[in-house]
Amino acid sequence: SDVRLLTLARDAFFRIVREDSSATILNNIFSIMAARLRKADETIGSLVFLDVCGRVARILIELAGREGRKGRDGFIKMESPTHQTIASQIGASREAVTKAIKSLASNGLIRIEGREVIISQRQFELL
Repeated sequence: SDVRLLTLARDAFFRIVREDSSATILNNIFSIMAARLRKADETIGSLVFLDVCGRVARILIELAGREGRKGRDGFIKMESPTHQTIASQIGASREAVTKAIKSLASNGLIRIEGREVIISQRQFELL
């Protein structure tokens, strides 16, 4: 797709920041940097402290939060990403992700129906 790219020279950037009397630009930059750092910390924590099943559950929760649709029945539905996509996001093999998804499903935490992952609102909160 078409893209527009804007570049800002270092000197021009610092001049704009210095001239911003309300510090709005710096506040926005710090806010974005803090959010990215929190996300990085969560990712590192997941890799260190969670097993593959926990990491798969976490990525499904994140995806459901962003892309899921809550039905009248209280279930959150979303299109399932490929196991390879999940594997590359959590640092695991596709086979390990498949095993983890089967485990989550057999324990009743998620349901797989065709290309959809379905999570009950209650399970979503517990996960």
